[in-house]
Amino acid sequence: MIEYYILCSSIVLLLIIIIIFATRQQCLIDDSLYPELHIFKPNNDLIYDELKYALKEVAWTDQSNINKNLKESMEPLFTRKSTVKYFIFIKDSTIVNNNINTCPNITTLINAVPNVVFAAIMCIKGNYVSDNISFLKNKHMCFIPISQSNDEFGLIINNYIYKYSDLLKNIQFLIVNSDCVVQVYNQSMNDRYIMCLVFSSS
Repeated sequence: MIEYYILCSSIVLLLIIIIIFATRQQCLIDDSLYPELHIFKPNNDLIYDELKYALKEVAWTDQSNINKNLKESMEPLFTRKSTVKYFIFIKDSTIVNNNINTCPNITTLINAVPNVVFAAIMCIKGNYVSDNISFLKNKHMCFIPISQSNDEFGLIINNYIYKYSDLLKNIQFLIVNSDCVVQVYNQSMNDRYIMCLVFSSS
């Protein structure tokens, strides 16, 4: 009788694992579909240098959801106390001129990717997990780490943790569709930065 319960429990556990794995994989997009995104990693030092210029600017804004249907204020922040902020280059397919002038090389890399409707550097403060990042249907979102990627920093996708240090051993970034539940986490004491791009899936 005990063996029967153990067998049933094992089968149920195995089914749960399969379901979780299948759900997690359904919303991940094959990065080979977007060869243009592979130009970011070889230019990581250049991006990091321009990030330093961006950090001197006041045009960092809170935006809990990247969704043009949400009527949120996009006024610049004059402090950097918030937990998640964006230095935005493109919003709702509209270019933010001052920011692209601050980071012309990053802008060139973004322009090589077709159909971008949102592009920004995302900053997440230390010891923080972001809210779910939502975006429109028929769009894909790409997360590209900017330097200092370690075990304390990464993504949570459908409750599965992707450490950037592990990811970068095999791939350069993650692309997800809007079926994913996505969060960014930072368990370190320092700010961490990601290039965040949203583009049409067709």
